[in-house]
Amino acid sequence: MDRQLITLGEAMVVFIAGNEGEFTEIESFSKGIAGAELNVSIGLSRLGNKVSYITRLGDDVFGHHIEKIIHEEGILADNIFIDKEHSTGFYFKTKVKDGDPKVHYFRKNTAACHLSTKDIESTNFAGAKILHITGITAALSESSLEAVYAAIEKARQNDMLISFDPNIRVQLWKSEAYMIEVLNDIASKCDLILPGIKEGAILTGKETNEFSIILNLYDGDQFQIIHDWAWDGQKGYGCFTSIDDSQMENGGGLGGTDDTSNINVIKDGNYTITLTTDPDNSLQDTLTIVRNGDATESAKEPETDDNAYAVTDATGIVVKGSWVSDWSENKDLERVEGTNKFTITMDLDAGTELYFMVYDNGADTGLGMNATAVTDGDSKALLEDAYNIKVAEAGTYTFTVDAETMTITITK
Repeated sequence: MDRQLITLGEAMVVFIAGNEGEFTEIESFSKGIAGAELNVSIGLSRLGNKVSYITRLGDDVFGHHIEKIIHEEGILADNIFIDKEHSTGFYFKTKVKDGDPKVHYFRKNTAACHLSTKDIESTNFAGAKILHITGITAALSESSLEAVYAAIEKARQNDMLISFDPNIRVQLWKSEAYMIEVLNDIASKCDLILPGIKEGAILTGKETNEFSIILNLYDGDQFQIIHDWAWDGQKGYGCFTSIDDSQMENGGGLGGTDDTSNINVIKDGNYTITLTTDPDNSLQDTLTIVRNGDATESAKEPETDDNAYAVTDATGIVVKGSWVSDWSENKDLERVEGTNKFTITMDLDAGTELYFMVYDNGADTGLGMNATAVTDGDSKALLEDAYNIKVAEAGTYTFTVDAETMTITITK
């Protein structure tokens, strides 16, 4: 199998404090290995990917230890160069309750600082899919910086995707201005840039960060903005500082407040959604949505049998709802034996809202069912008028989902 990823960088031994306090107060240390690119290599190798890691190690006890771990982790080691003239880097790391630990580096003029274009030239890039680089390797020395640029050029020649994590370490650079210049230049040559929010502020010189997306939205679509991968950071209808209520409306649900409620689309169109965030003051965040015009043609696939979901033995149905304030709990429906129907019985309070989702092999397909999936009169009579399925009275309800027709029947 061809290697999926190639990366290059410095691997080090790290000694981690066994107790809190300043370095002079530490009684014992545990031993580990470290290096941003090495961590990526180990993680991807454990996931079953073929990874080639380019580095230089000293011919010393630290280098031999790291090389042993690299082999044990299944990382391709044909581009690990042993340097008999320079040592392997290491560092000590303190332990703290709050904030960042103190780090004491011993990495000046290490073997990895002597990574060079020759190391890149001797590495086979053919067949690899991705090159992953970081700003740490670029900061080690002029020689390692040249190696980074050589790797980028060779990756381009082999039609590889290039990902770049700036991984800012100001103390490794001769000046912050030079660091910003070099890292931005490297970023301009890459396909995927992975800065943290504060790193983005440093590299762009902007205190706020702006994110935008242009997409087609249609009557009946429902969405929220989740900007930090956590539901407690959700931004709903009430967070928009600019929104036209002839195009969007408050959809309720998901927390029970305007700021966490869904946004329902009531007018088809092509929209730009823009989120501006201040990492140090969320009160300064702004969220706007602007209708650019009619939805672009052919962007929405016609609803034909060719686009219908094919139910299989791996299909599952999951429901979430307002019985948890942030809608974070999912419940699995039980498949009715010999059918493509799924059922669940639940005790619900009046006004509880529910939303059903289709899963395949445990993964969310993106298909969902709200109140429009309830089509028979008896079931509708049990509900309030709402976007989601909203029960009118407290009681014990049984929901049956037909995964073939994407319809829901309800009994009480």
